[in-house]
Amino acid sequence: FFFFFFFSPVVCIQMEAPWKVKPQTIMKPGEMVHFYDIQYQMQPFFRGMYHKLIRLHGYFFIPGLYLWYKIHNADFYQNPPESAKNGSRYYWMSRLIYAVKYQDAELMAKLEHHPRRLDNVWYHMKHKYDLERQHTPVSPAHKAWWEEYKRKNPRFA
Repeated sequence: FFFFFFFSPVVCIQMEAPWKVKPQTIMKPGEMVHFYDIQYQMQPFFRGMYHKLIRLHGYFFIPGLYLWYKIHNADFYQNPPESAKNGSRYYWMSRLIYAVKYQDAELMAKLEHHPRRLDNVWYHMKHKYDLERQHTPVSPAHKAWWEEYKRKNPRFA
């Protein structure tokens, strides 16, 4: 099988290439000649992070961190009103995952009548919820932790 590949044009060109190469010019010490792109080999990972975050966007980096901190700890983010929760499909999709994971009957009952509900996703996750409640129930300690977490972070309730 490989015998036929031996006479392929690519192999023949590669084999006669050494006799066609011109002699190399003598390079100065410290000179680098690249016949291919070495950008990804030359740039270390953390230096690339530095260039992207600090050097390129340095003017906005510290103010951006401050703005993220203020928004993340603001009351409208940590404790959104029910109207905002009912108007958000993202809230429904993301909290449905938590309700199934921690087998939260109260949250499932709330999400069942959500105005932005997606029916095909709901039927799939409800089926998963029912099966996992029967076969792999969450431990009481885990459920207690989840209730405490919801109490401390009202945006998950």
